Amino acid sequence: MSYQIFYTGSKTPPKDQTIIWTPTIEITYTLPHNEKQLLEMLGTKCNCVFFSKHGVIGFQKYFPLLKHKVFAVGKSTKDLIESKWKILAQQPKEQNAEGMIRLFRKTLPYPTVVIQGNKGRKDFSDWLYEEQWNFIAISVYRTDCTVNKVLRAQWSNNENDYVFFTSPSTIQGFLKTVNSESLQNIKSKIISIGPTTSSAVKNSNGVVYYESPYPNITKLLLIKPFVKG
Repeated sequence: MSYQIFYTGSKTPPKDQTIIWTPTIEITYTLPHNEKQLLEMLGTKCNCVFFSKHGVIGFQKYFPLLKHKVFAVGKSTKDLIESKWKILAQQPKEQNAEGMIRLFRKTLPYPTVVIQGNKGRKDFSDWLYEEQWNFIAISVYRTDCTVNKVLRAQWSNNENDYVFFTSPSTIQGFLKTVNSESLQNIKSKIISIGPTTSSAVKNSNGVVYYESPYPNITKLLLIKPFVKG
């Protein structure tokens, strides 16, 4: 049975004749508007909380990470932090904002920097505000949903094909490209990179066919555990 995998992420996938790279987002790294406040807090003993690999990349472009206490959501985020700075990052049991909140209930209330993108969820920052923590939330990258011309031309909503989402934003870019308001009528099998993306699929009335246990997209696309037969 022939099939195609429409991969919507921004990272270049491995070369494979079944994979069609159709990114539906663009990532732009930017300086945060509250840079002065950030530098002041980084000069103190503070926590730094990263919610994505792009947050790590964007932060590293502009700022040093010294002897701060570091937290990360996602194994790939944690691995990148440790690779770039040789700093061990703590992780919550649940790899999302709710998990980070549970972890911080047991953490000393040091000043905290929350590093994410312009479309990052505010759940964790809202909790810090409600609990009266001294914190600053910064955006070091911008995510824009885009219309992918290749996807628009080749997409046929074939039930034998797969569409691979790597973030909630890739879902929005996909819907924009195929001119659909939701995932309700998508016949192709939906692959999600993890729990947060799976939740976004369900919120858009879609069905997750396979949720990846691998944070490494390349590994997933090479072994293709979701392909049956």
